[in-house]
Amino acid sequence: MAGIGFLISIITNAIGFYINSTSATAYSYLVQTKLFAPQYFPDYLLTAVVFAVFALIIIYVWKQSHSIRKMIFGD
Repeated sequence: MAGIGFLISIITNAIGFYINSTSATAYSYLVQTKLFAPQYFPDYLLTAVVFAVFALIIIYVWKQSHSIRKMIFGD
């Protein structure tokens, strides 16, 4: 179980690094094009949305891998 926590911390660090490196340009673009009003959409909400999307992806992959294992091993 400790390995899972370590893996999650690596994934979240990678996500955070990716967000930090890309959000500056994306944020300035969105503000310039008036698609994004920062006062209505705080940073913690954006972070929550990103984590929710990643959680859904991880759950989907987990379910797919379980069904693949079931297909191969028949348990």
